[in-house]
Amino acid sequence: MILKPHLEDLKIIGFYLGKIILGLAATMVIPLLIALGFKETNPALDFILGIEISVLAGLLLLKICHTDKDLNWMQGMIVVSLSWVVAMFLGAVPLHLSGHWKSFLDACFEAMSGFATTGLILVQDLDHLSYAHNFWRHFTMFLGGQGIVVIALSFFVKGFSGAFKMYVGEAREEKIMPNVINTARFIWLVSIVYLILGTLALGITGMASGMHPLNSLFHGACIFMAAFDTGGFSPQSQNILYYHSFAFELITIIFMVLGAINFKLHYHLWMGNRKELFKNIETRTFFITVITLFILVAVGLRQAQAYPAAALLFRKGFYQLLSGHTGTGFQTIYAQQFGADWNPLALSGVIVAMALGGAVCSTTGAIKMLRLGIIIKSFKEDLKRIIMPEH
Repeated sequence: MILKPHLEDLKIIGFYLGKIILGLAATMVIPLLIALGFKETNPALDFILGIEISVLAGLLLLKICHTDKDLNWMQGMIVVSLSWVVAMFLGAVPLHLSGHWKSFLDACFEAMSGFATTGLILVQDLDHLSYAHNFWRHFTMFLGGQGIVVIALSFFVKGFSGAFKMYVGEAREEKIMPNVINTARFIWLVSIVYLILGTLALGITGMASGMHPLNSLFHGACIFMAAFDTGGFSPQSQNILYYHSFAFELITIIFMVLGAINFKLHYHLWMGNRKELFKNIETRTFFITVITLFILVAVGLRQAQAYPAAALLFRKGFYQLLSGHTGTGFQTIYAQQFGADWNPLALSGVIVAMALGGAVCSTTGAIKMLRLGIIIKSFKEDLKRIIMPEH
C-alpha cells in the first residue's frame, strides 16, 4: 500500500518537525558558549549563524503548520525520518563554515556520522580544529546516541499519544517509566549524570598526566561522549593512543561497556537491583563472547609475536577487541599496525566482535546480544531434548 498524505498530514508533520528543529537549535548554544569561553571569534559566528538558520526554520514551520491535532503512526514515522535528515543538514552548517571540511557534503557526512554514532570522519587537520567545532562533533554523537526524538519528547512535545508514536518511530523499545515522556527524561538524566562523572574521571586522569586542567576537562567530556555513545570520535587524530595512559584506557573501557548495555538495565542498576546485571541474558552473553573472542585474539597475537610481554598483549589486544565489540572504534595502536603486526586470526576475533555488537536499546549496532543469547539458549534446549530419554 502506498501512503498518500493529505494537506492536514503535512501540517502535522511540519509542526512537530519544527519543534524538533528548535530543540536542535537550543543544543547549538552549548558549543557557542564554549567558543565564547575560549575566545574563538570565528567559531562563535559559525554557531550563531547555525542557530539563526535553525530557529528561523523551526519557527517558520510552527507558524505555517500550526495545529492542535496529535500524530498518528504514519505521521510519527515520517517526522522521525525527516528529523534525522534535517539534523544532518543543520548540524553540518557550523562544521562547513569552519573550513575544515572540503565541501558541505563532507560536513553533512560528518554530522550524520556523529548523530548516527557511526564514527566515520572526513575532517581535515583535526589536531587544529577549534574547541567549539570539536565539541560539536562529539555532542552530535551524544545527542544521536540518546536519540534526537528523545530530546523533543523530553522538552518540547506534550501529549502522550503523539509522543509514543514518535518514540516507536525511532525504533526505541525501552519501556522504563509509565509513559514515553518520562522514559525519555530518565534516559537524559542517566546520560547527563554519566557525562558529569565521566568528564570528571577522565579530566582528573588527564590532569594527572600533565594536561592543562581546562584542556583536560574538555578532552574528558569529548572522549566520554564518544565512549558512552559507542561512536569513537576523538579530539586528536591519534585517537586514544594520544593520551598514553593506562588509567585513561581503563576508564574508557568502563564507559564503552556502560554504553553497550540496555537502558532498561541501567534503570535496574539505578534502582539498586544489582542482581539483574547477572540475570540478564544480554550481559551474560556479552561477557561470554568477550572472553571467548579475546582468547582467539590472544592466541593470534602470540602466534604473530606482536607483543612479547604478556601484560602488553593483554592491554593492546583486549582494548581493541572491546572497542570493536561495543562498536566504538577507539584505538590504542596505529591503524597500520593492524596490517603489519596482527595476524589473520587476531583480526578475525576483532571482526567477529564488531559483527556481534552490544545490547538492544543501547547505542551499539550489529547483530546484538539478545539475538545471539536467544539463539544459544534455543540451541541448548534443542540439544537437551535430543539427548534426554523420550519419556
